Formats: sequence, structure tokens, C-alpha cells
Amino acid sequence: MKTLFILFFLGFINPITFAQKDKTYRSLEEALSSPQKVFILDLSWKKLDTFPLEICTLTNLEYLNLSYTFIPGLPPEIKKLKNLKILNLAYNYLKTLPKEIGELSNLEALQLNANNLRELPSEMKYLTALSRLQIIQNEFDEIPPVIFELSNLALLDLSNNKISELPRELGNLKSLRKLLANQCHLTQIPKEIGELSQLYFLSLENNRITSLPNEIGNCRLIESLFIHDNLLESLPDRIGNLTLLTQLSLKNNQLTQLPLSIGNLTNLFALDISNNKITVLPDALCGLKQLETITAYSNPIELIPKCYANMDRLRTISLSDSHLTKKQQVKLGKLFRKNGVYFSS
Repeated sequence: MKTLFILFFLGFINPITFAQKDKTYRSLEEALSSPQKVFILDLSWKKLDTFPLEICTLTNLEYLNLSYTFIPGLPPEIKKLKNLKILNLAYNYLKTLPKEIGELSNLEALQLNANNLRELPSEMKYLTALSRLQIIQNEFDEIPPVIFELSNLALLDLSNNKISELPRELGNLKSLRKLLANQCHLTQIPKEIGELSQLYFLSLENNRITSLPNEIGNCRLIESLFIHDNLLESLPDRIGNLTLLTQLSLKNNQLTQLPLSIGNLTNLFALDISNNKITVLPDALCGLKQLETITAYSNPIELIPKCYANMDRLRTISLSDSHLTKKQQVKLGKLFRKNGVYFSS
């Protein structure tokens, strides 16, 4: 049941789907003793060295976890698992995938994290049910072209690869809701990101991005935006279009100011702009009725508008290592404490 709980938590499976199929087999020998009853097989952390071909006789299998098994590859016989919905191959020694993986027509989630993959087979375009793909920490220096043919993809995690570019074809992924490309080598984001109208979560932290395209303002469903640890010097004015945004992390960039349109982010409750080059916090933030936390330490801030002390829900504001004078800090401290706001300077 522990495996099912993890899967439910990650959103990988619908609990109704597995209501009558919830036995997890952790031994291949036990599974082979009643192959027609096996729907979930978890062999993670078992040192297999090679893929056991007997697994391919378990034709009712819907969930297969082979993470941390040190297998070097998959056999063509993997195509026999026609009912497979979730396949976890993370933390192995995979260098390639067989073209037959494209015959797993019911596959919904594929995890390939921490392998040695440099490319994906073009036959993966036939995985029309695939909605979640994770290829974290591999050897990709570009996004495999086949990914842009996965029209039902809702989650894509490219993090910790050597990818230097998000190509224009990114706009093909119309169903994408969650995109992560952390700790790659990205320097810019294509304007086609604005075509991802279903996107609600975007994380591009720890790259070399210097600017964001105006078209990001078209992603009006975004709730969480993490672009910290980059080289951003400014934000596009149309970031104010992201009115459903609740979390915005911009720390460790090169920002000198925030656009006035940031005052349109009426659902924002957490803003992190620490370690930038901002000298003044804009009045526009004072109108954000949901804002609870402002983290702005390590900025050369010289001025804080008084209206910040009267913000309805503000509970924490961090301004340590700023350019505020001691007199300003004392005065602001009294104002904030009077309104129940934790103030650090």
C-alpha cells in the first residue's frame, strides 16, 4: 500500500483505477506464480543487472517500477506489456531505449531520471496516452524532437541536462500544464512559450536566462513561477497579465526594478526578490491584498513606501543587508510591528 500512497500523492494514478488491483508484488518469483493477477510490480532497489525477460509475460501489468535496479537497457519484448500505464526506470544505466517502447499505447507516465540517455527513439511519438515525462539528469544536449509530438503531454521535466535552448517547437505542447527545466544551460526562452495556454507551473531556476519574452503574459493560468538563480536584468511588463500567480521567485538575478504591472498580480501571496540590485520597492505592491511574504534581503534598497505597513495580509518582510539607514529601519520596524508584521532588517 505504501507504493500506492506515493503514486496517489504524485498524481500518477487515479485511486479508482486501482481500487481492486492494489496488491503490490515485490518479488518476481511471487508475481510469476500468478501472472494474470499481477497489476503492480515494484522491483526497485533490487540489483538486477539485466532486464528479466519474464516480466514481459505479465501481460496485465499496469505499473512497473525498476528504479535503482542498475539495468543497462530494455529488451524489444517490452512491447508485450500492452496494458502498462506507469513505467519507472529512474537511476539505472540506460543509454538508449528500444523503438518497441513506442508500442506501449496505454503508457501514461514515464520516468527516466538519472540515466545516461542522449536521445529518445522517434517511435515514442506513438505514445498518445503519455501525459507525464521526466528525463531529469541525463546526457541530453538538446530536447529530443519526438517530445514535441507528444500532444497530450501535461508534465515535462527536463532538469539537470545540458540543454542550452528551448526551441520554437515547445509551442506544440498545447496540453502542457507543468514545465520544469532547472539547472540546464538555458540563456533565453522562446516567444512560443506564450502558446502554452494550459501552463500553470513553470520552473526555470538555475540557468543563464537574461530576459523573458513578453509572450509569457499569454500564459494566464500560471500559478507558480520560479526563475531564481538566473541573469535576469528586467521583467516584461506583460508579466502583470498573470493574475492567477500565487508564488513568484526571482531571487539571485540582476534585477534593478520591478515593473509597475506587478501590481496586477492580485492573487500573489509569496514574492522573493532577494539578492538582486533593486533600490526601491514599488508602491504597486501595496495593493496586493493576498500578499503575505516579501523576501527582499541583499538588495541596495533605499526606500520603502509607508503603505507597506498597512497591507492587509502581509505577515513577513525581510530587508536585511539593504541600504536603509538605521533611522529608517527603526521607524519601519515600529510601523510593521504595530500591524503584526514580522520585520527583519
